[in-house]
Amino acid sequence: MSDDKRLPKIKTSGIANVKGKDVASYGAKLDYAHQFGIKSLEVKLLQMPNEENGNTCIALARLEKIDGSIFEDVGDATPENVPRGCSSNYIRMASTRAKSRVLSDGYNIGAALQGDDDHNSENDMSRVQIMDAEFTDITGGKTQYIQVKNDGGGTKPATERQLNLIKSLASQQSLSPSDLADGMFHKSIEELQGGEASQMIKRLKKEG
Repeated sequence: MSDDKRLPKIKTSGIANVKGKDVASYGAKLDYAHQFGIKSLEVKLLQMPNEENGNTCIALARLEKIDGSIFEDVGDATPENVPRGCSSNYIRMASTRAKSRVLSDGYNIGAALQGDDDHNSENDMSRVQIMDAEFTDITGGKTQYIQVKNDGGGTKPATERQLNLIKSLASQQSLSPSDLADGMFHKSIEELQGGEASQMIKRLKKEG
């Protein structure tokens, strides 16, 4: 196996283009961090939501890497500032936002997405690769990467047809579509983008 194949990699299925910038999902960040190794990732609530604080939940995440370095950051959420369909789970969203931020800081994920080689060294691994959902190398550079992101609707919201198909396929296999969406993308099914819904459909058809 070449050295390139041992480098930490970010799944393209977990990357969306938001206002011209590549943004990694929480699931993609966590997967990337596990490739380096995580000593601990903990969350505690700093503020429980109530009417007096505008139903704002604040969570603190603490990341300890295998080299002993520690990163902390907070995440907040209210029923109004979370995606559609997640208002009943906004406490969990505060936790996810906090963890996502410490993962970004701890593993310099912004630099990884930008291809900044000077900021991606750890354990003598000096650069990051973008890879597809099947953990195979992408050839042809940026062109194929963009094609993967746009597969099935790209960053646009999943269509009703896609969501209905996911629910139907999951039901046939006695699976929970909500649990599957959470496991693959750390999102509710209502939050899925078109490309993510396409990935779920492919997986369900493959396993069906």
